[in-house]
Amino acid sequence: MSVEMKDIVSFDVSEVIINQAKAIRTARDLIYGNIFNEESTDLRWVGEVGEIIVNQALVMCSKEQTEWITQDVTNRGDFNFCGVEIDVKTVKRQVPIRPYYKAQITAKHVNKPVDYLLFTCYEYPVKKLHILGVMKKDVFIGKAQYFGAGSKVHDNYTIRAGHEIYAITISEMTPFRDFLKDKMNLQPQEKKAS
Repeated sequence: MSVEMKDIVSFDVSEVIINQAKAIRTARDLIYGNIFNEESTDLRWVGEVGEIIVNQALVMCSKEQTEWITQDVTNRGDFNFCGVEIDVKTVKRQVPIRPYYKAQITAKHVNKPVDYLLFTCYEYPVKKLHILGVMKKDVFIGKAQYFGAGSKVHDNYTIRAGHEIYAITISEMTPFRDFLKDKMNLQPQEKKAS
């Protein structure tokens, strides 16, 4: 199944969440440093906004099967959910999302040992996080297009050196709700006490 506009799950992002995301980013930078040349427009904390919202969504489905991985974050995914490791990838956008837009991972993260990539987008002018879809990492790598330094992803997005990416069209992913249903159905059913 492919993602259509009706499949995108959107959440309002409060100032509390933004401040929490900034605090997490600051703490992580002290531990891990920053692997990228940073520009003031990067809003690096949007990745943490994605993690916070995805954590809330996964916990609503199964608190017992959700582990937000907060240690060793450079070598692991962001979540273990129902026995699979998921890396959340968040980009920022000024404009509303469209199904022909691309979701991406930084080329430096292509070898990160995870099972799935979960893509989100933070539409910062309206403070909304959109969960776009999910894809097995090996399938993503097989289908993704590489954009090197100087490549134009679109008219307003030229890749900077050190920020090379692999990208795929959003419509090629599995909808988040379908991913959740699939993973939840894989779990053994608890026996009811008589």
